[in-house]
Amino acid sequence: MGLLNLFGKSKGTAETSAPQTDTERWLTAACAIWSEYCGGSWKYIGGYEKISSNTATLKSVLNSDWLVTNHESGIQLVEYLLRHAGDEEAKYAFSYACAINICGRMYLCDFLTRKEYVQYSREAGQRLQEKYHSWEEYCSGYIKGTTLESGVADKTPEFADCYQKLVSLRKGPYQIDWNLRL
Repeated sequence: MGLLNLFGKSKGTAETSAPQTDTERWLTAACAIWSEYCGGSWKYIGGYEKISSNTATLKSVLNSDWLVTNHESGIQLVEYLLRHAGDEEAKYAFSYACAINICGRMYLCDFLTRKEYVQYSREAGQRLQEKYHSWEEYCSGYIKGTTLESGVADKTPEFADCYQKLVSLRKGPYQIDWNLRL
């Protein structure tokens, strides 16, 4: 038990950040490469446990990278991403995964309820399922999309390494059916 839990200052637990349904597991798998790349874990919504120290860091990242500071600014961003993520064919997978990841992080920061996380993320996930036919095809598109994303374009080999690690896990994120009805 960490110090935050000892003194009752934790905002959540591993259970509040772990996917509970197959839809949540699918959505978490869609962000697994990014979660692992960032030092988080594919086992949690948004890549991290919902505890105070992670929440503070994620709020800072959402604010500095995306100008998200609350529920309203978060919803505006997610709706914008859902409207425009597919505009650039080469970044399709990366862009929709980004929308799912941001929703997960907003859930961890209490900017979205869990129900809202699933609602908005599901829309992005369904678009990914329409475009790609397997986890392998999606992840290939995702990794290719990183080559065009400023800030991480030179990190593509690291994303490929994360994918290889994840796909080799016997009980990894890609065991869930790609065609799961979200």
